[in-house]
Amino acid sequence: MKECIAKLLREDKLCSVFTNDAEKFMAGYLLDSDGEYMLMELFNPYGYSDGLCCQRIESVTKVETDTLYNEDLELLTGYRGQTRRQKIERQGNVLDAFLTEAFRGKKLCTVELYDSGCDDVIGFLTEIDGEELVFAMLNEHGNPDGETVFERGSISSIKFESEDEGKIAALFRLKSAKE
Repeated sequence: MKECIAKLLREDKLCSVFTNDAEKFMAGYLLDSDGEYMLMELFNPYGYSDGLCCQRIESVTKVETDTLYNEDLELLTGYRGQTRRQKIERQGNVLDAFLTEAFRGKKLCTVELYDSGCDDVIGFLTEIDGEELVFAMLNEHGNPDGETVFERGSISSIKFESEDEGKIAALFRLKSAKE
């Protein structure tokens, strides 16, 4: 799969990526890869930007290109006037660059751990302590929901700036402003 990812990076081709969770897939453009993680710019089915995702390559089971879905999505993104993102500047690996961007930008993240197939953590990255990451969690209503600590090596997928995170972050800001 690493060779396939490297080829798609060179070709800059819209693709659909499937992981261990057979019910979900993501579509967009690959922006970067280091052999362990890949960075992908996502688009929703309506052609709008849907954030960035850093995905463990080992979790990828299938990649599709040149399908009718991908061709339609490419047409829709053009129609919607969506501009392409630049990859995140990095000194080290893709995951570290993504985490640094999330931390510095105070971005609400959704994290999947150990290929669980679900959103294990939704929150703001508040501390990077070696291999340990600390997140201030929010629930789906934008309410604070405690803190969690886990190792960066447990991350199978982490994303930010999707519509889902945007909704929860907006609810959090609106509710915080009332207090």
